[in-house]
Amino acid sequence: MIAQAKGLDQGISRLEALSIKVVKNYQPYWALKAHLLKQLGCQTEAQQAYLSVIGLTEDAAIRGFLLHQSLLLGE
Repeated sequence: MIAQAKGLDQGISRLEALSIKVVKNYQPYWALKAHLLKQLGCQTEAQQAYLSVIGLTEDAAIRGFLLHQSLLLGE
């Protein structure tokens, strides 16, 4: 993973370089973006990404996990 090898900023930069038309409904994109933004301390942006990924997730257990992760942002 680029973020692990080259840093969180590089990981986010690579994600944001992707066309939003291509990734707007791609659940793994939003999950990774939310995770990286959370690690960077960008709470508002991470929360928005979590809302996107939660909306794209059909599995109740995964949706619950993602919701829990988003709630941890307020702590």
